[in-house]
Amino acid sequence: MNEPFVGTTNIVSGEIAEDITAYYASSEQIGAACSLGVLVDTDQSVKQAGGYILEVMPNLSEEDFAILEENIASVKPVTTMLEEGKSLEDIINIVLAGFEVSILEKTDITYDCKCTEERVTKALISIGKKELLEIAEEEKKIEMTCQFCDRIYKFSKDDILNIIKE
Repeated sequence: MNEPFVGTTNIVSGEIAEDITAYYASSEQIGAACSLGVLVDTDQSVKQAGGYILEVMPNLSEEDFAILEENIASVKPVTTMLEEGKSLEDIINIVLAGFEVSILEKTDITYDCKCTEERVTKALISIGKKELLEIAEEEKKIEMTCQFCDRIYKFSKDDILNIIKE
């Protein structure tokens, strides 16, 4: 009885936002709406990206629920609104039209990796002296790629031998 409940729910469409909404409805049994979008530019870079998850709070009246449903049904895709120059606050006010909105906190979100050569070196050390010696003898060099930011760290045979020495 101490084990957490683990369950699954079927994928509805393969679209992340639709599947999250379906998950809330079937697994959590909470009314929710999710909208996500990424607008890719002609050079394959991300031009706009955004989204929201709206979760219905307990004791929401039928009238308020109907207003939310109407708002969600009529709202444009998130990337369209961002492309039109709408701010996040504008989007919140559009989705929650008819409700009083209070923004309690704002936090900047950045794509920022904390990888460093020192951290990668520690990862190398963790594989052990024997394996590092084998790499130095067989490979002569090693490249490690950060799985978050794709930065490549290169270590020569001498670098590897210095790591072993230290």
